[in-house]
Amino acid sequence: MKAPGKPYKDGEILVKFKKDVPQERIDEILKETGTGGIKFFQSIRFYLLRIPPGAEVDGMVEKFRTYREVERAEPNSSVSIQDTK
Repeated sequence: MKAPGKPYKDGEILVKFKKDVPQERIDEILKETGTGGIKFFQSIRFYLLRIPPGAEVDGMVEKFRTYREVERAEPNSSVSIQDTK
């Protein structure tokens, strides 16, 4: 569900790890942060993660950005397309 007044889904973040990070280390980071995988988009190497109950999306994004193994972390943004006809 989209958070009220926010352009992203509450409770979810997207994380991309650097190419050379072993899966074992990724699993450790997910355990350390209390996040769980919802889906892995292999073609773009992004993990869609569920954050722990009570955690704030912005805070979790910032936490992941502190890991040197993380290439990118961001909220799971909502996108809408408007008809231009």
